[in-house]
Amino acid sequence: MELKKYISLIIALAFSLAVVAPATAYEEGVEIFAPGIISSDGFELGASFSPDGLTFYFAKIGDGFSSSIIMVSHFIDGDWREPEPVSFAGPYRDLDAFISPDGQQMFFQSDRPVNGDEAKDWDIWISEKTRDGWGEPWNPGAPVNTEATETFPVMAPDGILYFSSDRPGGMAGSLDIYASARDHGGYRLPAALPAPINTEGSDSNALIAPDGNFIIIASDALPGHLGSGDLYVHMRIGEGWSEAKHLPLVNTEYREFAPALSPDGDYLYFTSNRPKPGMTDTDPGDIYRVRLKAIGLN
Repeated sequence: MELKKYISLIIALAFSLAVVAPATAYEEGVEIFAPGIISSDGFELGASFSPDGLTFYFAKIGDGFSSSIIMVSHFIDGDWREPEPVSFAGPYRDLDAFISPDGQQMFFQSDRPVNGDEAKDWDIWISEKTRDGWGEPWNPGAPVNTEATETFPVMAPDGILYFSSDRPGGMAGSLDIYASARDHGGYRLPAALPAPINTEGSDSNALIAPDGNFIIIASDALPGHLGSGDLYVHMRIGEGWSEAKHLPLVNTEYREFAPALSPDGDYLYFTSNRPKPGMTDTDPGDIYRVRLKAIGLN
């Protein structure tokens, strides 16, 4: 998928307390998350929690994708507090933040320059947790990053890094989902996930269940598609995967993407540009959630 098309796509007691933070019902159990605090009148996308569920990361997008800043909000005294940019924010575009299962690394996508050279594509970057916040981001380089686009990094509990890329060798020159295992402090040569997960369409935004029993992806070409982009689930079957199943309740005629799980595994979070509850105009993008049991994934 071309970079411009991708941009258009994106244009535990403690946690048990956090999930009762402000949310507004949309339909059939789907809620807009923290309205007026995290989900605002602007364009917000993505979702990633600290392991204790008390810190929430997302991206705030400027008009025309002129800027993209990773924001952080803390759950204090029963409420999500006003978000602030993370310590390394600006002047580059950063998004798709993902906190590693141990809470010690943040993976994200950025157009930051590499070795002083102006970035020509999106790469995956990493920041290490420090006592004072997050350290200066660094680029893991090859074989994770290439001259093609690398997006939406997530790490499974076993340490395998999943991401999307339109690098040569994919199914049809569009985004495919890749996996790369750790190797002596770095990462092994990424391998494309097998069919039926990767198709000749665009396959991206992989979300791996902590127990490995399912993977959720975003697609605009799979059966059951309702509109601009939908979320699908593949269930683990032995060593392989089931055919894609269109997620109920989540998908609409609008775009749904950027899936994430709450640390307790109760909620699926996702981004959608559907109209806000009670409104008729398409929204730039807000963050929603729905209980996994409501969509048959408990």
